[in-house]
Amino acid sequence: MNVGEKIKKLRELKNYTQQHMAEKLDLSLSGYGKIERNDTDISISKLEKIAEILGVDLAAILNLDDKLMLFISENKQANVSLNDQYINQIEIS
Repeated sequence: MNVGEKIKKLRELKNYTQQHMAEKLDLSLSGYGKIERNDTDISISKLEKIAEILGVDLAAILNLDDKLMLFISENKQANVSLNDQYINQIEIS
């Protein structure tokens, strides 16, 4: 899973629209879409801002994998923060 796909999955879990993310990042909708499609290089500072908006650590975005994504999705109903789920998954592994 590439960084853009990870960002998209996290955004969807937060029920944020691409428009919401674009506005928070001061980007056009198409500019933000390029991030999720991995059509553009993204700076660390932009990744940090995305992580902040999504309420996760930058490491959560960079280290997110399919197994962790499934864990987060299954536990979304528990209303646990993504940071807590990330930490719990690291401890479980």
